[in-house]
This record gives sequence, C-alpha cells and structure tokens, in this order.
Amino acid sequence: MIHIDDHMKQMIEAALADGTYCLVGSVSADGWPHIGPKGSLIVYDTETLAYWERGLATTHANVQANPRMTVFYRNAGRRDELPRGAAWHFYGTAEIHRDYGIWRSVMARVPQVELDRDPDRQGAAVLIRVERITDGAGEVLQERDR
Repeated sequence: MIHIDDHMKQMIEAALADGTYCLVGSVSADGWPHIGPKGSLIVYDTETLAYWERGLATTHANVQANPRMTVFYRNAGRRDELPRGAAWHFYGTAEIHRDYGIWRSVMARVPQVELDRDPDRQGAAVLIRVERITDGAGEVLQERDR
C-alpha cells in the first residue's frame, strides 16, 4: 500500500523553498536515461505525485515514450526528519494531462515561481502514480499491493 503522509507532503512541497529540488528520472524511447530538476513537484494525493511540465522538452518526450519514472528527494539539512540516506526515492507511472480539470488542479497548487516561468500556461500537468518508495539506500519503505 502506498500512503504519502502529511510529513512527506510537507517536506516535498517545501523542497524549492529549502533550496532542494526534487529530481525526476525518465527514459527515452531508445533507452537513454535523463534526470532533471522539478521545482514544481507536489503531492497530488496520498498515492500520487504531480508536477508542472513547463519545458515540454526531454522529460516530456520521455514520458510520452515510456511512462515509468523515478523521483528523488534528498535534503541533508533535514537529515533528522528523513530515513536513511536523508532521501526518498519514489517509483511510479506518469500520465500527462492537458484536460482542464487535472491541468487546472495541478497548476493551482504548484509554486508561483514555477508558473511565472510559463506565463502563457503552455505547460502540462503530470501525475505520477507511485508504485514504490525506498530510502536513500534502496530499502523498500512502501510498495503498492499487486
């Protein structure tokens, strides 16, 4: 069972303010991995992460080709509040949303500084259904029931 609790939500959604970007990992259609920062990462619900994809570039193309993603959150400054490695790894499956409901819902919750970089609101909302959460050393903390 996956349950992104209030503590995780607070930490993730404070990442940008803490100066600690969340990193997302994706893989291209021809198998090349890509890692990029996402300052807009939020907890959409207890099983789902989300971000505003304003660049519509490499990560966006990769998600269209292969929806499996990883999100890496690490904050050494808040080590005492995190599991081993001062980090969480979230593994899941992404969906790109341009329909008004989810698009608007994600846009309304991401940090304003990220939206300011997309003044014409050309971006897309991306939801990541989390399948597994591990600590910084790879120990499974939570896993979706199969």
